[in-house]
Amino acid sequence: MDYLTLALVLFFVWACFHVFWFSSAGKKPGPTLLPPGPNPFPIIGNILALGKRPHESLSNLSKIYGPLMYLMLGTIKTIVVSSPSIAKEVLQKHDQVCSSRTIPHTGQVFDHDKVSMVWLPVSSPWRSLRKIYKEHMFSTHCLDVGQGLRQKKVQELLDYVKLNCDNGREVDIGKAAFTTTLNLLSNTFFSIDMTHHSSDSSQEFKGLVWTIMELAGKPNLSDYFPLLRFIDPQGMHLQMKRCVQRLFDIFDGIINQRLHSRVSVSSPTTGDLLDVLLNLEKENGTHSKPKQTPLISVAKKNRAFSSLISDTREKDSSKVGRSNSLSSIIREASTAAEALECSREATSRQMKDSVWEE
Repeated sequence: MDYLTLALVLFFVWACFHVFWFSSAGKKPGPTLLPPGPNPFPIIGNILALGKRPHESLSNLSKIYGPLMYLMLGTIKTIVVSSPSIAKEVLQKHDQVCSSRTIPHTGQVFDHDKVSMVWLPVSSPWRSLRKIYKEHMFSTHCLDVGQGLRQKKVQELLDYVKLNCDNGREVDIGKAAFTTTLNLLSNTFFSIDMTHHSSDSSQEFKGLVWTIMELAGKPNLSDYFPLLRFIDPQGMHLQMKRCVQRLFDIFDGIINQRLHSRVSVSSPTTGDLLDVLLNLEKENGTHSKPKQTPLISVAKKNRAFSSLISDTREKDSSKVGRSNSLSSIIREASTAAEALECSREATSRQMKDSVWEE
């Protein structure tokens, strides 16, 4: 019996058990602690009830079953909240219980969910990672120190645009903005430029970012039927693993180069996030095995991965290359100028009034 036949037999046995469980569960009398909801079909549950526009389908279902309803998506029990009052109750009074996220199968490559602040539940490791972010990335001192770097990268972007305009060449605003954002983040983490405006390496990184985000947001059968995860019927876990491995290869090269440079006593420290993690690892007395320690794993494969992916994706999804976005920027600048002029006039009138009163 080959691998595929065995998988089909196991799936058939599981489907029969699932149908039997649904039929027997529906006959059991007595109250239930679950909120009301549509009756699920065997195996697939209420997946078909979502339709092509799930947000509209959930809104219509909430009119029938109320603002708090229960859906069965495959084998995953799902509670849908569609009322501001109940959402406030959940997010404010039961935030600790409901703060954890459902981890998709594609988010579990290389055990990313076990060491990433994005997926970890509220716990001691999560608080440790948050403390590192708070003290070494988002503190007032760090933001003030990075102001010169941000100004430098923006100036490089303006110089690139001016150079192309002087030579009569068109400018891909989306690519230029993505390159600037990527270099800004890579300098924050590694103190290096990962790409340049004149190269195509930023487009390769952009392609990886888009692929990873599409795989992370695309519906996956393995998420609704966890039994199918070892089969990976859509191949999404394998695709995600290949894309993330390409990023990890880049990060590993940067980390190893930094480790070699730190061996030299005369080598200056950059003070970036990578140096912070390496110093913390050294203080813990585990610097001799950098590839097996949690902090270095976070530095190589999770912190840079999560932040670079999310931030560059956010900047790229703004569609700054479209003319309507540029028009919006111009309108906002004009509005800001008008507001500044009104503020100046109001200040001038107040000064005159105060002098008149005196």
